[in-house]
Amino acid sequence: MFELKKKLAAFAAVTALAVGLPVTAGAQDQIKVGILSHDTGPFAQNGQGFHRGIEVYQALHGKSAGGREIEFVYRDIGGPNPAVGKRLAEELIVREKVQILGGFALSSEALAVGPIVEQTKTPAITFIASSPSVLAGSQYFLKSGQHIAQSSSAGATFARKQGAEKCYIVVSDYQPGYDAQKAFRKTFESEGGQIVGEVRVPLNTVDFAAIVEGIASTETDCINVFVPPGAPAIGLLRALAERGLVESNFVVGMGEAEDHILPQYDDSVVGFKGALYYAEALDNEENKTFIAKLKELYGPDTQPDFASASAYDGAHLIYEMVKSQEGKDWSGPDAVEAVKGLSWNGVRGPMKIDPETRELVQNIYLREVQKVDGKLQNAIVDQLEAVEAPSKEWMEN
Repeated sequence: MFELKKKLAAFAAVTALAVGLPVTAGAQDQIKVGILSHDTGPFAQNGQGFHRGIEVYQALHGKSAGGREIEFVYRDIGGPNPAVGKRLAEELIVREKVQILGGFALSSEALAVGPIVEQTKTPAITFIASSPSVLAGSQYFLKSGQHIAQSSSAGATFARKQGAEKCYIVVSDYQPGYDAQKAFRKTFESEGGQIVGEVRVPLNTVDFAAIVEGIASTETDCINVFVPPGAPAIGLLRALAERGLVESNFVVGMGEAEDHILPQYDDSVVGFKGALYYAEALDNEENKTFIAKLKELYGPDTQPDFASASAYDGAHLIYEMVKSQEGKDWSGPDAVEAVKGLSWNGVRGPMKIDPETRELVQNIYLREVQKVDGKLQNAIVDQLEAVEAPSKEWMEN
């Protein structure tokens, strides 16, 4: 009899999914949140950050909000695979009956899940996926990371503020790389700079000798990079340093040299700059509390990164949605509507959800790798406040 009831419940859920009805849990006193993560594979560092950011938030704020218990359920995509991400999202909604989705390290996975989110009216928070096209995939998507052009355009503005005139762009050959390249170029040129060269490289490139020789033969005072952290970023920055280009140019990227991966670098990374929405060195109470609890839970040598910070701020957004439904039957669409325009102080500083675009308005910081008392660390050397995401028309033209 029990098995029959389980099958009937599963059938009802699948039917609801098929006809576009919201799938709701029977228990109104609990909200389940499905997290699509990378706990294994090349992006496992991000998955670890997702777990830690959420667990730190629950340790500081409890496991309930708005009169409901909040339970997080994790699924491991295991590597870049949008089809697996889509299958796991269906499983979380139909079998686990989650009412909210979160996670999403890669934009391709968020785009694959978009039709499911839209059909089931399930709120979904992308922690890192930052392609401009993600929010267009469903009206129920929100972000706790960034629009990629916020940091890329800020990098161009920082370069111009430092007097850079001629810049060379190196990006990975995939959609986020194209978006970062376009945003940097448009901003740098609109502010009076000149792009003297651009190159796209395969994601797994680690030998940049030929590319750096090409840059060295060009008259530049600025180099913009967007490559994955780890071996590709280390290979590129080391090659630039060996040709003296880190010292002679304003070299700016995004998350290539996070504090927790600096021990993987040698001194060739000193002077590298990254424009991003989070930095461990941020001097605000929320960030201090976040880092203190992170070290308490995972050890004194544990360092935060943009993945754990985004998950922490994403958990706050989830809690605010749940609070908005206190005393009511759960409604995903109403929960999303309730947080449009929401402002709060996150670990990155002031944050606001633009009520029209659902993009975040947030500060972007310029970090510079410095060596202090023999240790490599990022210092904040400049910032742009309340940076808005560019419009769809700006990105397309």
